[in-house]
Parts: sequence; structure tokens; C-alpha cells
Amino acid sequence: EGQGQVNPASSNSDHEFVLVSNFWCWDSLQFVAGWVFVKCGVIDHVCLDGTTPPTDSVSTVIELKDQYVLPGLQDAHIHISLMGARTKQVDVATATTVPDILALVEGYAATQPLGVIIAVGWDDEKIVSGPLSPTRADLDALFPERPVFIWRCCTHMGVGNSALLNLINVPLTNPHQTSSAVDTLVAPNAHAGHDACDEFDPANVEYDEAGNATGLVKEDVAFRVIPAVEACESLESRQAQFKHALQACVEVGLTSVQTNDANAWPVYKALHEQGNLPIRVQLTIMYADLEKVSTPKCNAVTDDGLLRCHRLKLFADGSLGGQTAALRTSYRCASHCGTLTNTQATLDEKCKRATAHGFQLEIHAIGDRAVESVLNALETAGVGQDRRPVVTHCQIMGADLITRMGRMGAIANIQPSFVVTDMAWVQKRLQPEVLPFAYCWKTMLSQDVHCAGGSDSPIETMNPFTGMYDAIFRELGHRRVSECQQPNERLTFAEALHLYTQGAAFAGKTESWTGKIHKGFAADFTVVSQDVSKHPEVMHGLKPTQVWVRGVLRHDTLSSP
Repeated sequence: EGQGQVNPASSNSDHEFVLVSNFWCWDSLQFVAGWVFVKCGVIDHVCLDGTTPPTDSVSTVIELKDQYVLPGLQDAHIHISLMGARTKQVDVATATTVPDILALVEGYAATQPLGVIIAVGWDDEKIVSGPLSPTRADLDALFPERPVFIWRCCTHMGVGNSALLNLINVPLTNPHQTSSAVDTLVAPNAHAGHDACDEFDPANVEYDEAGNATGLVKEDVAFRVIPAVEACESLESRQAQFKHALQACVEVGLTSVQTNDANAWPVYKALHEQGNLPIRVQLTIMYADLEKVSTPKCNAVTDDGLLRCHRLKLFADGSLGGQTAALRTSYRCASHCGTLTNTQATLDEKCKRATAHGFQLEIHAIGDRAVESVLNALETAGVGQDRRPVVTHCQIMGADLITRMGRMGAIANIQPSFVVTDMAWVQKRLQPEVLPFAYCWKTMLSQDVHCAGGSDSPIETMNPFTGMYDAIFRELGHRRVSECQQPNERLTFAEALHLYTQGAAFAGKTESWTGKIHKGFAADFTVVSQDVSKHPEVMHGLKPTQVWVRGVLRHDTLSSP
């Protein structure tokens, strides 16, 4: 791979064609009939004034007059590695009791004779009777030797059996039972992942009154499961998983993803060499990967621009569902305010170090206290607008934080589908005075905060049309709109589309050649069969008819029998 700038939009192919259809026009905010001339993967000419296309001088003319062409849709926050891993995991999201969860896990394990068993989708809010969580004892009774872990749906906590806790070097009995809350548990030789180091907050390992591990682990300790499982996977196995996830992305209309994956550059590099990258991939590395030999230098990019890396991920807090997101007021259902992943001094130092290596920063911050800590760290580290720092999630804000983000040029990387999913419980979590600043996307846009749209898949669907639908309607089906959903925060179609095109492109530093249907821009197109600008209600679960990346047709249902 090369370093620095290449011609990112172009293709080595000399293929050229004219595409005749209805194209999204940012100037008029509507679809306009016309044609584009594509050469070497780049839009060479755009005509929306009714002029006849040059059919005599171009050998290939593609007629899509009854279709509607959007700029290629992009996901600004996704986890391709976790999506791929789901092919070897059991989904327990439908379970409403702990026995149901255990039965699903046991049934799946019977079909998988070897390896660690991972379950996903446990949601304590869906449990209708009995205990809300499985325990280490429950899992040990079924799996005395084989490692098993059950992720909560937020993927910020989960439950493991004794074999799994041993695998990630978590003591089964509390060695610091009488220690203060600021002590740390030391796990020599533990697998590193995310912001992990060999010490972790004892609050992230749950022990009962007798000092025995219940099996519940959170945040940095739970994150150790990911690299521990990956260490058991071959490069070929990970390639197959990533390939499956990328294909799923193109089938829902994505042409580019900004993905957070640990130890992933060798996987993407191999896929690229094999010609198995159907869409553009911008890799965000983990802080723990910064010094690894396999980690690319900042601004690494392949000659064709399909694969690049210039961003690094940090964490400032946990999840709202797991009550580990850091708030400035206490949770409504608890007597605490969540947890900051780092002290202010530590986050400051990590920002300085990553910036010194040249990386753009992406920092996970859900709660308002976490966002405040992130903005403080960015200022201390001297990370200005030119570095385009990305604050991911921004679910709970405040008027002061929105003003600061706009002034600092910090980008809000938001997930519109969270506002729908979280309605089941968010009013139980948040104090009433906080609700007006929950998921306040319209307010943020109105105060000059750059916003990019992402899915956080596999937490939510990677379908960008569903993401846009949720940004526009902010409702669960056709239920009555509640206070937290705030109809005044609904976006227009153009605003929602901007999140997944120009907004995502700005966050990924590609706005000069992606996100628009414009001369000199990449020939990345997402084609649909309806005018979704006039009928946005059809976008929930909508699938594209075609997807083009660099002038290459990557997905096509129009030619299917």
C-alpha cells in the first residue's frame, strides 16, 4: 500500500459509459432527469438540463429512466469485524427468560463441537419473569470446561462461565474484596483490545458478597473477549467473515464504510489483494493497536483508494442501556452517574499521543459527562478543526456542549436508529430535565455541528435507508410519539440523506470526491426504484436495485430473472 494522496476516485479500468436516469441534485434538493458520463470510475460530465446524451460517441449507454440515483450511501460508524463474527454466534435476542437464553445457547453448542461459544442479543429489558441475567453458575452447569460468553445487546457487558473468565484472565474470586473502589485488578498476559491494558477497573467485574465472580463483566474487561476469540481464528476464517459482512453492506446500498475493527489491517489488505473489497473501507484502528507491527501508518491507502486508514478510536464511557454511559446527573433508576472509561489526565494523554502519530481521533461518548471530558481532552491536546475530531454517539448532550462542539469543529457521529430502539427504556434511565437534549440531532445541525450518520452495526441494522427513516420519523412503527422522541428533532429527507452522504464523507475526509453526483467525483451510486424524497415513508427496510462503486456495478437486482 502507498502513503499519502492518490487519485482516490479513479479506477485503473478504461471503461466508460453513459448512465441515463433521475439523479439527486443537491442544488434543487430533488431528483432531476438527466445523464452522467463515467470514465475510469469518475464522473466526467453531468447533464441535468434535458440535453440528449452522446450516444454516438459512447459505446455503452445504460438506461435507468424509471429508477432514482442517489450519491453512494456511506456508513460513518460500523463494525465489520463484529458483523462478520455473527456468522459464528448464536442470537438470543428473542429470549424472554433466562432459561430460554440457556436453551438457545445449549442447542447451538450442540451443533458446534469445537471452540468458544459466543451468544449475542441478551436484553434484560425483554426478560418477563425470573432473573434478568444468566450467571456464571448457570453456564458452568451446562459447560464446565468449554468457554461460553453471552453479550448484552449493547456489547458493553456480558456474562461468561468460569472457563471464559479464565481465558481472559479474570480472577474467579475477588483478590481485592476489601480494597477501595479506586484499586485495580491485575490480569497478567490478558488479551489486549480496545483501550485495554493489563489493569482494569474492579467495578467492571461483578463479585457477590462472598467474593465469587458472578460472571458479569463490563467495558474494558468484556472487550477482552473479542481479541481472545479472534486469537483462535485463522486469517482465512476472518477473511471469510469480513467478506460476508461487506457483501451484506453492499446489498443494502452502502458504497463506503468507516469501520472500527481491532487487528484488522492484514485482513482487509488480503481481501483487497484478492479483489474481494466490493465497497470502500476506511479502517479506524484501536488505541491498543497503535504500536503493533501489523498496524498501518497513518494515511495508509491502497493505490486504487478502496482501502485506507487515518483514524484511531478511543472510549470515554460505556453504554446507556448498561448504565455505564457517563452522565452529569444521576440515572433515574440508580444512584450513580455512570463511568468515565479514563481519567481526564489519561484521556488527555491518549489524545496527544494519537495525534502525534498523525491520526484523526474518533472518541466514543454517549453521556453528557463523557462528551464534556472529550471536548476538554481535545482542547488540552490542541486538536483543532483542521484535525476533524469525531465524537461518536452524542446521545445525551447539553446546550453548552452543543455550542462547544460547533465552535471546536468536532463532528457528531450519530446513529439515528438508537432513538427508536432506546424508546423502550430511555425514560426509565434519564432524568426529565435531560430528555430535551437526548438524541437532539436537529438542534445540533441548527447550531453548526457537523453530523455524520452511521449504524453501529451489528448493534443496529446496517441498512442506511432504515437509518434515514428513523432520522426523519423518530418513531417505533406508528405508535404515539413520546416526549423523548421529540417531533421537533425530526430531520427532513435532505438532512437525513446528508448524514449518509456529504456528512459521512466530511467525517471521513473524502468530501472533495464522494457524497455528490458531480463532475470529478467518484462514480459511486445507490439506485432505488422510487422517489424516496417524496415518499420517505417507504425507506424502512428498503433495498436498492443497484449499487455502483468506482463505476463498477457491485449489486444488481434489475437484471435478475
